[in-house]
Amino acid sequence: MSNDNIPTAPDTPLALAATHEFPDQLTPVALEQILPAFYRAWLHLRGAAPPRSAVELMTAQWAGEVAWGEKCHDYNVGNAKAVSGGAYDWTFFTCGEELTLAYAEQLCAGSPLVQVVGQYTMNGRAMASVRISPKHSGCCFRAFSDLLAGVTDHVSLLERRFPAAFEALWSGSPAAYAHALKLGGYYTAMEAKYSALLVGCMPRVKAAADQVDWNSLPVLNDYEAGNVMAVAAMADEDLQAAMIRERDADILERDLEDMLSWPLKADPALFG
Repeated sequence: MSNDNIPTAPDTPLALAATHEFPDQLTPVALEQILPAFYRAWLHLRGAAPPRSAVELMTAQWAGEVAWGEKCHDYNVGNAKAVSGGAYDWTFFTCGEELTLAYAEQLCAGSPLVQVVGQYTMNGRAMASVRISPKHSGCCFRAFSDLLAGVTDHVSLLERRFPAAFEALWSGSPAAYAHALKLGGYYTAMEAKYSALLVGCMPRVKAAADQVDWNSLPVLNDYEAGNVMAVAAMADEDLQAAMIRERDADILERDLEDMLSWPLKADPALFG
């Protein structure tokens, strides 16, 4: 599909422009493209070549998240969510989530864009499969103008927001990686299902990785290097914003607890 409608800034690093909404477009990516892209982005970000296990696990995750690149939207290789008007460019597209039934019903009551499409029980809890449609905030995703920006953000996201999962990349274990991602809240699906998905993708990923001449991959040119560092700066800004949101949420929760602890009857002395 043509990318003519995707905004770009050819003379400056893409991530330095003011953020805005992208049109939702499929940007298909081939397995032979994603492997070297992850390697080159990692090498420039960290100053050292990634372990092959890390490239393979991130690629297996890409394969599971976006159907081997066929359902990749705006070069978001890991289906990372965004906040419209936040640190990232964004787009909207329909997605599915696995939520507790109580939370799903709460979302449905608040918006016709959220629908329960299935119910089941897991570990004694009532669960629901949910479809979220544009432009609900629950289906707002990060958007990028090219593949290098997308893979750079994925590496940066793992390192900054999911450090346990980032460490698991060295293990080469899909189960360990899936477990760490689940504990960090990366996905809402059942862990066993997500892990099995990664395991199933690994043989094809490893076979493709065997064909890559890792030592002959080109280094980034100045323009690519500028974009990589700009995306990394965006990731830092997003992390700081998330920390502020979490801090404010904690403050609000404490304030509410304090309010609930107040006596139900006011002390007359307070009013003279």
